[in-house]
Amino acid sequence: MYWCTFGPTVHSSPKVLESCSSKSSTDGSQSVSDHYTRPSGTNLRVAVLNANSIKGKRAMLAAVCDSIDPDVILVTETKLDSSMSSSEFLPKNYLAHRLDRDVNGGGVMVAVRNIYAVDEVTINQVNCEFVCVRIAIQKSNPLYVAAYCRPPDELTAQLDGFEAVLEHLQSKLNRNGKATLLVGGDFNVGDVNWDSLAMKVDSKKKSACNRMLDIITGAQLTQLQKEPTCQDQVLDLLCTSTCLQSFTLEVHHDHSRNL
Repeated sequence: MYWCTFGPTVHSSPKVLESCSSKSSTDGSQSVSDHYTRPSGTNLRVAVLNANSIKGKRAMLAAVCDSIDPDVILVTETKLDSSMSSSEFLPKNYLAHRLDRDVNGGGVMVAVRNIYAVDEVTINQVNCEFVCVRIAIQKSNPLYVAAYCRPPDELTAQLDGFEAVLEHLQSKLNRNGKATLLVGGDFNVGDVNWDSLAMKVDSKKKSACNRMLDIITGAQLTQLQKEPTCQDQVLDLLCTSTCLQSFTLEVHHDHSRNL
């Protein structure tokens, strides 16, 4: 595991943070009036994890939560179906919003600490693995958070579904100019150089990577993860629609070692 850091004012671990000066769900419901006021000067912590099946990993996920203390957990490759309740693997102080495929592969989840007011965002005719929630934070602008997973063998043409979902969410953001969108997960476009926004010279998947780059930049999203998340590739991304003036983020990526 490792931490990635990026500006503005983002810290790479709880220890660094301590020393710095600076609804609907699968398992329950929460009143939209129960807002959480985050202490001034603290970060919104987001964990981005590739689970490679989350079933039977309750203790491991609990250990990750104890170490990172995330507010939001974005999980890909959950490999779940409707027969399994989120309470079987998720700490009780989180509420899960899931899009399951089956036990053999895929699946995405957004889990949010239950002190926040959360509503799942309904998106019709989703043709990709994508789930999104809206988080209301008192004294802050609305925050839309989504988990996305692109299979590594997905054809370039199939990325149209992801583009359509982003266009739908962009229309919501346009109606509320101060809202922020975060999209994280396993994008599997490791041949993109995110510093230069160009393909690596030795890229073997130029078509898919170019298409994903066009979608992200076309949606006016900024990709924040620059360090490799699996061997020497940046497979797990976190994209934002704003410069994050309303939020400071602390992000943990885990792909090289599955839960």
